[in-house]
Amino acid sequence: MYSVFFEERDLIPSDNFYEIGYEELIADPIQELRSMYESLNLPRFSDTEENLRLYIDSISSYKRNGFPPLTREETELVATQWNRSFAEWGYELPE
Repeated sequence: MYSVFFEERDLIPSDNFYEIGYEELIADPIQELRSMYESLNLPRFSDTEENLRLYIDSISSYKRNGFPPLTREETELVATQWNRSFAEWGYELPE
């Protein structure tokens, strides 16, 4: 699925497609979503912003899940199976 996506994503008009990196989204969700609205020419982010801030405040104590380290075999499998995705999105492959 992702191979076809990577090969054909340039066919999607830029005003119909926007990618957000997870790290950037969690670091500054308001700014990232504002940028998305602007890029996609969506109206009235200001109408959404207050409710978004309230929601973000309501989940401020949320703790992301933690996971044990991958085994060497699991790491190799991820590196092999997800190599192109890591490269396309600029993530370092696990060592």
